[in-house]
Amino acid sequence: MRAYLASSAFGRLYRKVDCGAADIAALRKAIYGRRLSIPLGLHNLEEIVLARAASPQARAAQLRLMLSLSSSRVLLKPCRQLLVDELRAFTAGAQSPGPYARGALQNAVSTGISELLESDGEELSEEFAQALDQARRERAAMCAGLGDFLEQCAERLAPPDPAAGFADYFTRNAPAAVALLAERTGIGADLGERGAEAPAALACVGTWVGAALALACAQADGRAAQAEDLDEVVHATTGAAAADTFVVGDERALGWLGRVAVDGFRAVGLKPFLSEAAAQPQDQ
Repeated sequence: MRAYLASSAFGRLYRKVDCGAADIAALRKAIYGRRLSIPLGLHNLEEIVLARAASPQARAAQLRLMLSLSSSRVLLKPCRQLLVDELRAFTAGAQSPGPYARGALQNAVSTGISELLESDGEELSEEFAQALDQARRERAAMCAGLGDFLEQCAERLAPPDPAAGFADYFTRNAPAAVALLAERTGIGADLGERGAEAPAALACVGTWVGAALALACAQADGRAAQAEDLDEVVHATTGAAAADTFVVGDERALGWLGRVAVDGFRAVGLKPFLSEAAAQPQDQ
């Protein structure tokens, strides 16, 4: 199993909400036994390291826990870059360059983490801080764009039909959602004759579009707009680049995230994920 954890899930592990030391130990055992791997995203790092309310020591402690479960040497790119890479590759008829950060960014993160931990959270190198700040600003921009999209759904997209279900709503509206996403990321003009329908089958684009439309349905059904929901879309999209399982901290989000249907990718809550990880057979 390859599982990407939203920052909300990492936060619950750190605070031991709905889990304990034995669950974390079982998780590490599954990882060391190569029955489970947990890719790490740059957004995971920026949300922890740049947390204003946390003390330096708390940041360092959370970072140590995260790195005991994941490797910063295999780091997923920010969500926007993953989406841009997929859309550009699609329009060019080429393969995506891959989901992992390389070169200067990877070096800045690896060096920055070492210095931060050695200083117990006190020293944040300039290059590391700039990389994290850039990722944070991109996340904020993606969330703002998603918020705008949700506000436009009632005007630009056909409303959900309760009798037909979410699959019908997705099929009818995915091309328009892809077009809006491509426009937001600056790729809209390059879609050209290839159209906006096929990209919905791509891992990251399909997850973004599916999660956005699922959230639009949930809000149409009365779910109040929440900033946390926008972040979950960012993390789900990031996870889809390299994992088969997306782990959320608050299982209430599964009410709408569970509607997203991307081949080989699913959303689960932290508690069932921990149980599943502990029960993984040795030969997997």
